Amino acid sequence: MNNQYHLRYYQVEIINQIQQLLNLGYSKFSLFFPKRLGKTIMEFGIANELFQSNRIQSAVVICKNKEIKYQSEKIYSECSNFAKTVSIKILTQHDLKKQDETILNDHDLIILDDVTASVRNYISSLKCISKKIVVSISNGPYKYIEEQKSGINQKAVVSVSEIDEKNKFNIPPGLYLFPTLELLDIRDIITASPSELKSIQNTMSLKLDYFISLEQFMLDGYVEYHTEHSDIMDKINKLEERKKKIQESLRKESFLDE
Repeated sequence: MNNQYHLRYYQVEIINQIQQLLNLGYSKFSLFFPKRLGKTIMEFGIANELFQSNRIQSAVVICKNKEIKYQSEKIYSECSNFAKTVSIKILTQHDLKKQDETILNDHDLIILDDVTASVRNYISSLKCISKKIVVSISNGPYKYIEEQKSGINQKAVVSVSEIDEKNKFNIPPGLYLFPTLELLDIRDIITASPSELKSIQNTMSLKLDYFISLEQFMLDGYVEYHTEHSDIMDKINKLEERKKKIQESLRKESFLDE
């Protein structure tokens, strides 16, 4: 197995949690990942371990777009024996719409990779889903930025899509696993209306089954906070350095001309 794709401690613990929750009767899971924490390799890890424990024979991964599909196929091809023990088919959500329900009916595990709400709702409406294990995985919408308060630079967490303004559960950025009785994505929970929340609470586990904060991932060295501001300042500094070198070069040429 390529060491680049070795499962990290939190990915192993997530898989163990899913195994335990399957024993309790849950079959639908929502995973919420901050970016750059191995969402794709997590998918193959889940499929591989569920196959090894004789829970599934095959899996299908449905990606939001061609870019994610390409990345998944690349990682899958480089995983050596890691994900090759189980048959995994990789599609885009557009591919799924062009095919009938049999593509899902033929697989025991369905993994949704950041698909849109309309596709999740469509899949949820299919009769075959009730007998499947479904894991809906999405990236966290949060990022760290650096704010200046009273002349001091401080780290702050903001939402890329302003989803935090609708966050009635007050869910901070991090890694979460929500087991549910029906197909439900954590983004549905965050953006739900008051009337929708009542229905959601009847289908989801009332306790938070797994959580690691984004701050912890930073301390562990898996995530580095960066900001658009710092990126811009870095470019400015590089331009300033280039400007100094050009000016110095011009001065030398001027001196030689004399």
